[in-house]
Amino acid sequence: MGEGAFGVADVFLSYAREDLPFVRRLTAALQARDREVWVDLEDIIPSARWLEEIRTGITEADAVAFVITPDSIVSEVCRTELNYATEASKRLVPILARETPNGGVPPTLAALNWLSFLGGTDFETGVDRLVEVLDTDLDRVHLHTRLLTQAREWETRDHDRSLLLRGGELKEAETWLANQTGRKPAATPAQAQLILASRRATTQRQRGVGITGLVVLVALVVLTTVALIQRQIAVHQRQIAIAGELTAKSTALAAKDPEASIRLAVEAFHRAPTSEARSALLSAQAQNFLGQLVGHTGFVDVVTFSPDGRMLATGSNDQTVRLWDVATRRQLATLIVHTSTVYGVAFSPDGHTLAIASDEQTVPLWDVASRRQLATLTGHTGPVTEVAFSPDGHTLATASTDQTVRLWDVATHRQTSTLTDHTGPAAEVAFSPDGHILATSSDDKTVRLWDISTSHHPYLLSTLTGHTHYVPAVAFSPDGHTLASASDDTTARLWDVHDPRHPSPLATLTGHTGVASAVAFSPDGHVLAT
Repeated sequence: MGEGAFGVADVFLSYAREDLPFVRRLTAALQARDREVWVDLEDIIPSARWLEEIRTGITEADAVAFVITPDSIVSEVCRTELNYATEASKRLVPILARETPNGGVPPTLAALNWLSFLGGTDFETGVDRLVEVLDTDLDRVHLHTRLLTQAREWETRDHDRSLLLRGGELKEAETWLANQTGRKPAATPAQAQLILASRRATTQRQRGVGITGLVVLVALVVLTTVALIQRQIAVHQRQIAIAGELTAKSTALAAKDPEASIRLAVEAFHRAPTSEARSALLSAQAQNFLGQLVGHTGFVDVVTFSPDGRMLATGSNDQTVRLWDVATRRQLATLIVHTSTVYGVAFSPDGHTLAIASDEQTVPLWDVASRRQLATLTGHTGPVTEVAFSPDGHTLATASTDQTVRLWDVATHRQTSTLTDHTGPAAEVAFSPDGHILATSSDDKTVRLWDISTSHHPYLLSTLTGHTHYVPAVAFSPDGHTLASASDDTTARLWDVHDPRHPSPLATLTGHTGVASAVAFSPDGHVLAT
């Protein structure tokens, strides 16, 4: 629980844990000046309850001060706090505590004036300047905070009529809303809706709606609408301005820092897809293009990076798998597969071994360093469609059109078990992050979850149904709690597999107009690509 968590605070401090000494000093200095500070000084794991406390703290604070450092601008927690403060139209005060690359600062903060505590700036003088900012137009800020808190409670309690504004409080709020043009902090839609609902309720309580009440109601509706439109226009104009700044920064960094240039260009185009932002994005992409890998003489169906990211393996229907040096784009080796098409390649977790799935009924294992074949796994009676190593590298899973999935001991090259419940060609195999669960998909329109904690005695835990066609791809989220599947039925689906014995559907993702053939989670698990 932070300081000031049980009452309205003057300021909410958003910061990264690495900057705790600076934040403690700043908090003490503000409190010495009789300012109430909401700051979370405990290192706790974010949770639903914690997030609700943070939202409450931001809502009930008159301002949000964001401590800008290299750590805070990449912190997911800080980004969450900043996003909520922006949505709540809070007064934002950026505080520069350590030298920070401008390109990484969120545009919402980059567009504001910063209070710097760097270099020759006296700390106490910096705090005095911060207090001056916090005290500017204080009555208006207090009213914004109070109305935001009331609007949030009104929404949380399902628009309870007992929480509507009345009498002098309502008139004060109406006057505040009517004087919104160009003022900060701006009204939020929730505040405007609370005021409008309050006026309507007051009018309905009167015996008969006289002409005065009607005029007031109409005027309020007009003022609310105008305020919302003005805010939307202001937000749009601000987005265009921020996009312009990001575009300029992207162009300036194009030659010396291509990666930062393309990130800024993408953010600019996301903010406002202007012709300048589009041009900057195309230019940054061109600058950032690393080049083609030329060598295959047929269609390339699969690519995968080695665990250390230094090598790339590509498989083609030209009967080869090729290894490439990522840094130099130079071809390192050509592995002959002696078949028409390579369907899958997989590096072992240590990067020493490469497994190949192809039209053949066997699975060759290659030593990556020497480029020599170590072994050939035999047993399948149909083409092998996919291969995957377990996270510990001890087990290899292979899927085949013979409707089976087989598990192999990587050290001995011996088959340990055969999974036979699918009634159609097996398509994909994916291990959970802890290696205890294996997901398999098939042409039988199902995904199956297997307990393989003991690879010699795996057993079926559950069968996921819902797709109406072939399921060529499955993937676990990094935390292992969600499974994604892609299907020829043009959809991707998300499943809750926290309890793999009792999985449940979370969502059906639509939008594709053709086959959905692959799925992949981002490293943080927040984004899914299909």
